Amino acid sequence: MNSPPLQGPWARRAARRHRNLLLDAGFRDVTVEAHTMVLTDGMALPLLTGLAEGACEAGAIGCEQADAWIADQRARSRADRLFVALPLFLAAASAPSRG
Repeated sequence: MNSPPLQGPWARRAARRHRNLLLDAGFRDVTVEAHTMVLTDGMALPLLTGLAEGACEAGAIGCEQADAWIADQRARSRADRLFVALPLFLAAASAPSRG
């Protein structure tokens, strides 16, 4: 079964689909590793701000709610209480045979 293109809502689920996409494309010996990045300082604020602003722009939350959440994250950062865990997936495979 072929996977749909990585556009629109599919793009944000691409990490979950790495293995199947590689298998669907004919790759062999597919492996996937999961790693978690932990951020506990202000370096995470641009990421968090972008997520909240994106949710506001998409209409998932109100902009006042996003602003309040961003302010809370900034306060957590100033108090050295910020914690963000980001799962990362690394996929590898052997190229499909040509011919």
